[in-house]
Amino acid sequence: MAMAMAMAMAMAMAMAMAMALAMAMAMAMAMAMAMAMAMAMALAMAMAMALVRRIAKGGIDFYPSTCGTPPHHMNNITLVGRAGRDPEVRYFESGTMVANFTLAVNAYKNDEAPDWFNLTIWGKQAQVAADYVKKGSQIAVSGRMTSEKWTDKTTAEEKSKPVVVVDRITLLGSKNNSVDGGGGQASPAAAAPASPTAPASNQSAWNSGPVSQEEVPF
Repeated sequence: MAMAMAMAMAMAMAMAMAMALAMAMAMAMAMAMAMAMAMAMALAMAMAMALVRRIAKGGIDFYPSTCGTPPHHMNNITLVGRAGRDPEVRYFESGTMVANFTLAVNAYKNDEAPDWFNLTIWGKQAQVAADYVKKGSQIAVSGRMTSEKWTDKTTAEEKSKPVVVVDRITLLGSKNNSVDGGGGQASPAAAAPASPTAPASNQSAWNSGPVSQEEVPF
């Protein structure tokens, strides 16, 4: 009887020691995992700091190489606004045509005056502008910024002004200023790229001068 009790106590002590050992091993594994996570976080922070320093020094360009020229070498502008006047259309002996008008773009704050842009459109897109764009029409344009230069006939003074040469025009707004009558979608002609710019000899300067704030179309 006494021997049986002693054996039972020994077995209980052995089980208790096994459980204590298992708990110790579990705690050791938890501590090892915590240390591994801490090391991973420290490594990630170090890599992030190194990346930030490299970006700050201009060593990384996030612009994908598949997109061609990096952004700091691009001349591209997209605007959404309303026509400040009816397009002024001219035709050339070569068969091409050009349309010029102004575009008013709302400022960031409603109480500020709109920003004005001079637009020059060639080819098929000029025909779209001539047919469908009127003063107050809401449109979106994309193109490039350039500078037009001319000589004032009165003062013989050399003058210049910034101009957006439009490659693509999209008609927006209600059916009164949209090709297809709603939804802000343009016809295939309106979505087609503009024809190449005509030779400089055919480009007469659009000498309309500064845009008057009285012509705000909205």
